[in-house]
Amino acid sequence: MVIAVVDDDVDMRTALDRLLRVLGHEARLFASAEEFASDSRHVDCLVLDIRLPGLNGLELREQLRATGSHLPVVFITGDGDRFRGEVLPADAPTLHKPFNESMLVAAISDAMRGLSQGS
Repeated sequence: MVIAVVDDDVDMRTALDRLLRVLGHEARLFASAEEFASDSRHVDCLVLDIRLPGLNGLELREQLRATGSHLPVVFITGDGDRFRGEVLPADAPTLHKPFNESMLVAAISDAMRGLSQGS
């Protein structure tokens, strides 16, 4: 799979790049939502930080949905429980930093399964 990672933290992007490549995926890295939105290359899944400067992760997902995209999204956040509940879409897995490899694999699988079920 081709997995895009959008996170303004260069260390997080680097760590996810390494991990995704070890898992056999191609990673595409973006420092901002705007950078991702301006890239026209296909991706199979999006690992998306919620808190970003400028356009945040929730706003990017809404923009994608408004254009008819059903790209599977895994949200990541370092804000603990702040975004739990009503703010986050129920159909997108959310990982709270720090997370491990098995948590990431499970969240990507959940996001992809949601796509195949038509969510």
